[in-house]
Amino acid sequence: MLVNGPKSWREAQSYCRQSYTELVSVRNQEENCQIQKLIPAGEVSYMGLFKDAFVWSDNSTSSFRNWDSGQPDGSGDCVVHLRRSRLWDDQDCSNTKPFFCYDRTVVRQILRLKVESDQNVNDPDLTATILQEIKQKMIYQGLSVHAYLQWKQQANGDVFQREEKTRKK
Repeated sequence: MLVNGPKSWREAQSYCRQSYTELVSVRNQEENCQIQKLIPAGEVSYMGLFKDAFVWSDNSTSSFRNWDSGQPDGSGDCVVHLRRSRLWDDQDCSNTKPFFCYDRTVVRQILRLKVESDQNVNDPDLTATILQEIKQKMIYQGLSVHAYLQWKQQANGDVFQREEKTRKK
């Protein structure tokens, strides 16, 4: 989603986090080309890459980079798309530019787990810990840090149900 109201990089990030999800991260050349097509001729726009050894603002692990010749040159800590070349440039974060946000998308996915434990696996503290560990592993695999995970509770309030043991005849 291209937002034409120019903002500094930090203002753009804040706006995206409040109104959408995050400034856009570019994972490959195809995504880069799709974004470039939306930028008006002669314009530049912010994306979610910033200098802290240039990491994505959503903590995604994409290593895709598309720097213009001689870039990054240390002139700034934030990255912009250059419309004319489809390449990237580092610029001062206080400059105001249009920017791209991730559009909010809701993906509902069910993950089934089999848990073996001597503890009460439906204890709220334990279920919270398990959910946090799952989220951390998914973030490591590229899930946005802003993703929301929750347990699906049964009618009785439990998250996990006991597996019935089959008897041998």
